[in-house]
Amino acid sequence: MRKYFILGFLISCLCCFPELLLAKTIKNAPTKTLSPAIIKPVPRDYWGNPELVLSTSETIYSFQRAMKELNGVIHYAFMNYTTRDIRYMRKVGNDLWASPVIISLPNQLSQNPAITVYGTFVGVVYNSWGSSIPYFTYSKDEGKSWTQPVQVAGSDSMVGDVAMDGNIIYVVIQRTESGVGHIDIHISHDFGQSWTVVPDLSPQAGWTPQIAVDNGFIHIVWNDGQPNNSHIWYRQGSKKGSEWSEPVRLSNASGFGQWPTIAAKNDKVYAIWVDYQNTPPPSDTGDVFYVRSDDYGKSWTYPQSITTEHRAQPGTQEIAINPNNPNNISIVWADNRRFDPFGNDNDIYYIESKDKGNSWANLTNLTPNGFATNHHGGSNVYMRPGETGVIFNEDTHKIWHKKRIRPQDNPVQLK
Repeated sequence: MRKYFILGFLISCLCCFPELLLAKTIKNAPTKTLSPAIIKPVPRDYWGNPELVLSTSETIYSFQRAMKELNGVIHYAFMNYTTRDIRYMRKVGNDLWASPVIISLPNQLSQNPAITVYGTFVGVVYNSWGSSIPYFTYSKDEGKSWTQPVQVAGSDSMVGDVAMDGNIIYVVIQRTESGVGHIDIHISHDFGQSWTVVPDLSPQAGWTPQIAVDNGFIHIVWNDGQPNNSHIWYRQGSKKGSEWSEPVRLSNASGFGQWPTIAAKNDKVYAIWVDYQNTPPPSDTGDVFYVRSDDYGKSWTYPQSITTEHRAQPGTQEIAINPNNPNNISIVWADNRRFDPFGNDNDIYYIESKDKGNSWANLTNLTPNGFATNHHGGSNVYMRPGETGVIFNEDTHKIWHKKRIRPQDNPVQLK
């Protein structure tokens, strides 16, 4: 009887304390020391110090659509107002900016440059002074050498913008007859040696046109310049400009929009402009408005106001799309909210959206320390992987370049 009691006691001990059975095994088992977890900080965006591109005693003007970036090269065209010529500069990677070169015709008074880039091809279109004849010149080696400018259209044809798709060059202009603007697009398949024209894309009057080309679609915006309710209009072209959609009004019925600009990537098309509906003329400033299409321009969102201070300068706003993510866009504009509303002093403001304009963040004054711009022409913005860049004028004698580093665009793969 006693032996059964002892056996039962031992079994119950093993059931309740099984580690007694494994004690020898655990004692002799090899041990492994675990390293503490390494927590790496998430890279954050930041704006660097402004870089002086050019400083001169001569008067220089910057314009909308006068800067493009591709494959690490920044291309920039501007007007020297003192000598009335068009000049070009480039920056490769982290190198210094190259010295400006004159690309307009010798002894020709010129203004209003716009630029396009495709691969190693760089094209610039500009106007002659006074007669407003558009000319086109290009470089096939990323801006190292330039061709003799050729005439695109007749007189009274103010350059709006230029774009390139493959070997096709599109120049959109504002042609004026009897004081009324008309939107024409000139198309070249041979680097500007010959041009065909699609006239009167604006059914009513048309002013300040801009263009974006992507995936074979041509996107054009303009304002109709009506005295009481100036509206923003859009048309989509396809099949190399041989077919066009019906015009679509982008601004709302009570709007007074001017100076639209446009950007496109894949199915996303974005348009912005300055609208005076909250500050009707004779006010000199308004608010930046925005619309978006998610289907190559077939349908559009309702206009929304990005600013509410009514102090944005028309013709200064620009938009850029992140090439890695078309839902990520950046907008810049000149704004005089800190200054005399009827003066010439402005700051350059920046804002971005990471969800295709559904929400906006990171509103930044890029010139916060009294570093104001005496505005003449537009500010310019580009986006490339890991970086956003802005170029703008200061006091008509300096050009500045400011970069925002975006490390999250190039995530580090942890092993």
